[in-house]
Amino acid sequence: MKKRFKFMTIFFVLFFLLGCGAEQDGQLESGSPGSDPENITLVDDLPERKIIYSVDLSIYSKDLDQSIETLRANVNNDEWFDYENIKDRQANFKIRIKSERLDDFVESIDDSFEVNFYSKTGQDISLEYLDTSNRIAALQTQYDRLIDLYEDASLNEMITINTRLGEIETELLELEGTLNTFDSLVDYSEVEVTIYQTTASTQSPFFNRLLRSFLNGVNAVITFFDFVLIALAAVLPFAIILIPSGLGIFFIVKKRNNKNEPKS
Repeated sequence: MKKRFKFMTIFFVLFFLLGCGAEQDGQLESGSPGSDPENITLVDDLPERKIIYSVDLSIYSKDLDQSIETLRANVNNDEWFDYENIKDRQANFKIRIKSERLDDFVESIDDSFEVNFYSKTGQDISLEYLDTSNRIAALQTQYDRLIDLYEDASLNEMITINTRLGEIETELLELEGTLNTFDSLVDYSEVEVTIYQTTASTQSPFFNRLLRSFLNGVNAVITFFDFVLIALAAVLPFAIILIPSGLGIFFIVKKRNNKNEPKS
């Protein structure tokens, strides 16, 4: 009877903790935009706004290679390129720049290049960040309380507590991963840079144009012969069947006509 009473006590404690977590989630959801203003007081707990910045800019350059080197020189060692694609007369980059020096980086680009297009956007994730942080705190409180109950629990009670502890650990890992992603996106802004080369960087444009014209002519000839060979390959099976058949019919008709001609 005493063990049963202890098990019922732990059961009600678990139920109470789960109910508190659900109630807190409900309060956080009610703090979203458009809900009752009295429930948005949690935003004041944030030490600062959590904003993800994105910058998109395109620049013109007369020397593509030199511009790429200059761009790389403006990126610090603790920053990196997420993506780069360099073509003949164009280059595309996606760079992660520390948000605290984002404006300085853009200003350095403006000083070094001819900027054709510039756009900066910000996404405020303060409410999502606060919601995730509070859910982690609530789950951690449940976890600590269950650890305390585990010390005096019976075997059946231990099984129940272990099951819930495993669920809480999984949720905590997911939420902490989300929070780490938020921190990374807030601390490092995404900058997309496109460089367009306005003129040929070579010192002998005439010979380059001559070479390109020659190569284009060679490619045209190769394309023509490719088409002819493909056409012959497509017609050849029919020719193998139709030509002998046609010749056979021709000789049979000719032979018949010769027989029908009156002899002189």
